[in-house]
This record gives sequence, structure tokens and C-alpha cells, in this order.
Amino acid sequence: MNQSKPPMNNLKVRQAIAYGLDRASVVKAFYAGRGVGREGVPSRGPLGYPNTVKQYSYNPAKSKALLKAAG
Repeated sequence: MNQSKPPMNNLKVRQAIAYGLDRASVVKAFYAGRGVGREGVPSRGPLGYPNTVKQYSYNPAKSKALLKAAG
């Protein structure tokens, strides 16, 4: 995502995408359940992973509300 160009320069839009992504369904549909959903970039595990990265749960209602607030 290029955060310097609209609409991705709006934090609420980026958060709406994060809340609107059902990672478990993506893993199930595209990887036949043989994987683990990533929380973001970078993923957990590699040396230097920051523990302060916010985790977004699947919440379509919150996603829609954020998009509405973003205009």
C-alpha cells in the first residue's frame, strides 16, 4: 500500500482494510487451511519483530464505520 497517495494516506482507510480482512477465511480458501494468517508486515517470528505492532481482529462492522468516518 502506497501510504503517500489517496485513499491509503488516510489512517482510517488502512485500519478499515485491516479490520475487514478475515485472515482465517483467506488461509482456508487459498491455502486449504495449511497456513497461518499474518498479522501484518513484518510477520511474527523474524528476528527484530516489534511486539508493539497493533493486531486487528476481523470486525466488518468496525471496518464499515471507519470507512464511513474516512469519507
